[in-house]
Amino acid sequence: MNRFALNAVGSALNSLALASPSEAGKHILRLFSSPRTGRLHAGDRAFLETAKWGKLVVKGLDVQYYVWENTGPTVLLAHGWESNSARWQVLIDRLIKQHYQVVSLDAPAHGESGGTEFNAILYADFIAAVTEKFQPDFAIGHSAGGMALGYLLAHHTSQFRKVALLSTPSDLRQITGVFGRMLGLSARAMEGYAEQARQKFGHDLDYFSVAEFAKSISIPCLIIHDTSDPTAPHADAQRVAQNWSDAQFITTEGLGHSLQGEVVYRALLEFLGS
Repeated sequence: MNRFALNAVGSALNSLALASPSEAGKHILRLFSSPRTGRLHAGDRAFLETAKWGKLVVKGLDVQYYVWENTGPTVLLAHGWESNSARWQVLIDRLIKQHYQVVSLDAPAHGESGGTEFNAILYADFIAAVTEKFQPDFAIGHSAGGMALGYLLAHHTSQFRKVALLSTPSDLRQITGVFGRMLGLSARAMEGYAEQARQKFGHDLDYFSVAEFAKSISIPCLIIHDTSDPTAPHADAQRVAQNWSDAQFITTEGLGHSLQGEVVYRALLEFLGS
């Protein structure tokens, strides 16, 4: 969506908020939960067809998963917003060479999974279902996948031996604030959104904080974050690491939010194998 379109959408929502913050909030919640991209294209399929495909059903939605069978421990991969399992191709190649079995899943409304709406709680339910089936030893989450893992670990018993969080935002209020500023949304419109989110999820936005969830999680965690990440502030990762009782924190430079680089792959393999 170009700047003109963003401004037009923001202006319309701000106008609606003047008359009805709740109605504006409903539209904003739907907008913030609706990925524009992330479905598979031809290049994604070519790589993912090297795996075995399977589906589970969670809350009436198909959960698409992919398995690269191998003889070693199992690693679960959870991608981020507007992405899909193909984003892990380089890491998966390296994991396979080290004899790990790899299981990846597509998030709600992403890849080949069902639904039109995304949120971290529903994603955590998807991850929980795949975890129950495959009993992975390790889990790696990128961005929103890391947020979903953080929520899952704080609310459900887990058998993961270790987890890794890559470019993971901490606070839902902060990340939705970024979207709000992109659209130029008014304080009144954002307050309407916050109230609709509270009604839908049963908690205020401030409740959804990986840094706060970390205080109750004790399994070893590797946190990797880039200083130039434009989406999730580096300070978020620092707070998560400080609150996590057994965390290693690695800072990179120049890799941005995607964190695709040899230094990341080497750090992950060393962490899993240590």
